[in-house]
Amino acid sequence: PEKFAKFFKGYSYYLKAGIIEDKEGNYSRHKDDILKLLRFECSQKPKGEFISMEEYLSSAKEGQKNIYYFTCPDRQTGMSSPYMEQFLKRERNVLLMYEDVDEYVINSIEGFKDRKFISVDSADKDFELDLDEPEEDKNEDKKELTA
Repeated sequence: PEKFAKFFKGYSYYLKAGIIEDKEGNYSRHKDDILKLLRFECSQKPKGEFISMEEYLSSAKEGQKNIYYFTCPDRQTGMSSPYMEQFLKRERNVLLMYEDVDEYVINSIEGFKDRKFISVDSADKDFELDLDEPEEDKNEDKKELTA
């Protein structure tokens, strides 16, 4: 893992550019193979720790059909964004993408292993909110308002 992390740090841009080139030149024939090599930070791991697409799928909620991501300038901005609130409350993992090329890559590939990529800041998308309730809603006592 340490050797790959060093390799990835040096060559991540070229791997990501390779996905775009593969779509244009080879009709995305190698997409899944290249995607397996990509690593991103995510909302459920500490800063500086990266997760693969395979790891993301294995940590996803049961029944989750989407891969959630957020393109943002840095971790602090992303984690404090109002767009992230519903995902953090539901303990859903969100990939955090900081490089300019990330958004082009995600928009060019659409999905990974029959799961669609959905940006947490997109409008009119299915965020699968019926999969789970926010943690605080489960524990809250139901109180009626009286006048």
